[in-house]
Amino acid sequence: MISFEKEILEQLYRNDFLVLPELGAFVARFEQPKINEETSGIQGPYKTFDFNPLIREDLNSKFYHILAEKYFKPVKEVEKQYHVFLQGVFSELSENNSFDMSDLGYFEVNNSGNIDFKIYKSINFYEDNISPLKTSGGVKTKINLEEITLSDDYFDTIPNNKKPKSHKALRVILYLLPILILISGLVYILFLKKDPVIDKKNRSAIAESFDSTKLNEPLFDTISLQTDTVIADLVQPEPKQEKIIKPSEENTEYNYIITVGVFRDKSNINQLKYQLKENGIVAETEKMNKLTKVYVLVRDEQEAQKIVRKIEQLTGDKAVYNKIN
Repeated sequence: MISFEKEILEQLYRNDFLVLPELGAFVARFEQPKINEETSGIQGPYKTFDFNPLIREDLNSKFYHILAEKYFKPVKEVEKQYHVFLQGVFSELSENNSFDMSDLGYFEVNNSGNIDFKIYKSINFYEDNISPLKTSGGVKTKINLEEITLSDDYFDTIPNNKKPKSHKALRVILYLLPILILISGLVYILFLKKDPVIDKKNRSAIAESFDSTKLNEPLFDTISLQTDTVIADLVQPEPKQEKIIKPSEENTEYNYIITVGVFRDKSNINQLKYQLKENGIVAETEKMNKLTKVYVLVRDEQEAQKIVRKIEQLTGDKAVYNKIN
């Protein structure tokens, strides 16, 4: 079972924008580095998120595909588990007006009746760490090893047999490193790299051999019929796929139009088009003032009757077809 609370937290570290379908979207907000006047140190950069409950439609199903690839599950299975999680969120919000996500924050219903999200202030999503450390309320500190220095008398406290060796050897290696790289390059050029002149001659010889080939002569006359039979047996026929009806095909005349329905809610329209497309039917839309008409174009009446029956089986609603004048 997918832990969506954990995955949402992880994706916020990895992305600056994340849509939770039918719930809302997290939009990143950044703060530039600034100097702390008390410690004279640099704070930041800082990354947090604002929650927008109006953006609830993930057009590319990015969230589902990320989890499907990570858990090796079909997108439909991820979507099914997400709706179980979503049902729990809405149930908790209806009872207690809040839903707690322990490592991230909590959802709540505000005074306007919309869903809002409060992120814990101690989390800085700018950090590279995917699993934030739990502290006693303070902000995570990231140690910069380059800034750590040792005092001159530090080595005096170490026994003589454990003191580090002199840095002179390291300095010699650093000075010799560019020379070694230069020598390696010369060795490669002189001994290992192929001569471009020879390669050019080889390419010319190959080209001449192809030019001398008589392409008009059959190349496979000597192959026996038994070999052809074996090759034919090894070739597996491609699985038959259901053809999707595409109204935009060129040189196609459509004589009938099937009216599937007229809708006001855009999410209902997208859901219906997706359901039809999954079953091999491509639907079109047409704006009608504040409403939107969903329809399908077909070639002949027999095909119209077949698709009407299929639409009625899928949606449970009656579809009507008419001849185009």
